[in-house]
Amino acid sequence: MSDYRFWTSNLTNCLNLNGRLNTNQPAGKPPWKILFPFAIWNIWKYRNDFVFKRKMQNLNLVTDIQNQVVEFMCCVSPPRKLSCRIIKRVCWEKPSPGWANLNTDGAAIGNPGLAGCGGLTKDENGAWLAGF
Repeated sequence: MSDYRFWTSNLTNCLNLNGRLNTNQPAGKPPWKILFPFAIWNIWKYRNDFVFKRKMQNLNLVTDIQNQVVEFMCCVSPPRKLSCRIIKRVCWEKPSPGWANLNTDGAAIGNPGLAGCGGLTKDENGAWLAGF
């Protein structure tokens, strides 16, 4: 950002400036004033998860922010003929002690068509127990 106010402002003014900033974005890219709040919130959330829960995020922060912005833009934009693609990251979560997680997935080509599925179970330490 070439605006000198960025470098001389306090935090509140800096956040307000970025939240109102109108920049010319390439076609298909969200405006900075939409992207910036999602970025700040996610960085704050990831930081708090680490500080207070000792939870390390193994997901891609930039991709998470981009996906949230795309979902937001789809929700607030006028209806279009094309549907918006929303990618939701799914990851394994540790089960309670003495329990196991069963994860499954499947895919098909056509309806009817070729299809397949698979699955696995993991214990509370993430150790593989069985699969199919």
